[in-house]
Amino acid sequence: MKAQLSKRFNNLIKSSNYFLILLISLIIAAIIFSILIASLGYNVPKALITLVSTSFTSFFGFRSTIIKTVPLIFLGYAFSVPSLVQFFNIGGYGQMMFGGSVATVFAFLLSDIITSSYILIPLLIIIGIISGGLYAAIAAYLKVKSNIDPIISTIMLNFISLQFLYFITQNRLFADPNAGFPTTKPLPQN
Repeated sequence: MKAQLSKRFNNLIKSSNYFLILLISLIIAAIIFSILIASLGYNVPKALITLVSTSFTSFFGFRSTIIKTVPLIFLGYAFSVPSLVQFFNIGGYGQMMFGGSVATVFAFLLSDIITSSYILIPLLIIIGIISGGLYAAIAAYLKVKSNIDPIISTIMLNFISLQFLYFITQNRLFADPNAGFPTTKPLPQN
């Protein structure tokens, strides 16, 4: 089954129909978006023009688009790559949240030790990736050792990572005492 899926995936990418499929996907997304906007009572052409113009014509809009798009792309990979081997990882969001939370903790702990941002930022990215991967390994371990369905375990691990995030944002070492809601202090400049 795995070889058959892999062969189909490779054939899809190699075929010229791949770009046609992408184009059809974009058209379907625009249609669904238009239906939703129209059902809310807004002007559909104006909404589509605003969506494209604000996302790509200014630095702030482009930066915001990239900030929101990159995690979604990685979450798509976190679901699609394991699904090629029939492992359904529904917990990509929780794994990303856990990795980000651990990286935030290390940012506060290491910022006094490592002052160079050229060293600290890549190190924090690596720490976030490794901790998110180790968090995903919990579901894999439960599947291998106890045959627990990964869909259930990854969804439940999402809630655990959310509680870990709440713990970090309310911990005295990291919490911002001046904020009126759970959040961490601003990250150090480096």
